Amino acid sequence: MKCNVAEKLAEYFKLIMLAAAYLACIFSPPSVYALQPPPPLDDFNTDGVSDIIVKRVGTGQAVLWFMKKDGTKSSTKTLLANDGTWKLVICE
Repeated sequence: MKCNVAEKLAEYFKLIMLAAAYLACIFSPPSVYALQPPPPLDDFNTDGVSDIIVKRVGTGQAVLWFMKKDGTKSSTKTLLANDGTWKLVICE
């Protein structure tokens, strides 16, 4: 029976990695490793409320409406005018 050194080293490495992961879980609080979810794509000012982009069809002008939690507009930001070379895409 042949002993493959590479296979044995791979097995030992897996055991060491499992032991390290186990020790990290024991000695570190879980919140240290928790990843925060990315902000939604429709929340441009990252306040937790979806914002709206409104486009005037005739001129191509787009305005970003920053919304409040109660559904009203808090402020606006005028975006660059559309010269016809780009298209506004609405995502869900």
